Order: sequence, then C-alpha cells, then structure tokens
Amino acid sequence: MAIKLDDLGPEARKQALAKLGKQKKAGKYHAQPVFVMVGKNREIRFDSRREARRFDELLAIQAAGRIRDLHVHPQFTLLEAYTTTDGQRIRSVRYEADFSYYELTIGAVESWELVVEDVKSPATKTRIYEIKRKLMREKLGIAIREVY
Repeated sequence: MAIKLDDLGPEARKQALAKLGKQKKAGKYHAQPVFVMVGKNREIRFDSRREARRFDELLAIQAAGRIRDLHVHPQFTLLEAYTTTDGQRIRSVRYEADFSYYELTIGAVESWELVVEDVKSPATKTRIYEIKRKLMREKLGIAIREVY
C-alpha cells in the first residue's frame, strides 16, 4: 500500500520530503500550497497563501457574527451527467469555489444572503473560470464574489 505525501501531517511530510531529497513540483500558477490545521486532527489544503489568509479573515468575521455556515471548497453542479443516444457517458460539469457562507445583510429587514467567494489573481482568471462563473449566475442564480 502506497502512502501519499498529502495524507501525512505537516511534520511527517517535511521529514518524508527531506528523506526523499526532493521538493514537490510547483503549482500551475507557481503558488505555494498551504496546509492549515483546523482542530486537532483536521488539515485543510489551500492552493495559495492568499487563499489561506482569506480563510483566517473569514474565521474572524464568523467569530464576530457577521457571517455563518462557512464552507471551504464547496462544489456546485452546473450540468448534470448524462448519456447520449449512442451510449456515450458525459460527465457532469462542476464548479469548486474557494468559500461559501451566509452573510448578514442589514436593510429594512435583516436577512442572511448566500455568498460564494473565489480568491483570484489575474493569472487564475482563465477562460474556463469565466464560463463557469457565467453558468453559476445563469443556472443557479449565484454571483461569485472575487477577492483579490
């Protein structure tokens, strides 16, 4: 049975990489993945330091009571899987956001509004992301809030 580096805790991962004598390959946009401990036994992987910092900010905002139900890497189905008439199976189209939560909006009546958030840089605003952002608005009625 093979052990994946991502399955190891932060200290064990450092030891394994030192023993192997090699570093992990740089990410697609050259961002450094960051692992954040949540509780005693749970670790969340973020694609960049900026995304991990935003998570810390959202935790503080949640503690202040301005947001609730914070989720990390929620997935939304934009198009269900289906089978064509000739039997070919087509996979579903999904969008994975960085965060989703409910934000308290204060107007004539206080209400909780769903916010889907993505931490972006100019390099990560790809054509595929733009298409999925438009589908989120059209199919699900959800506007993605981009954080830079």
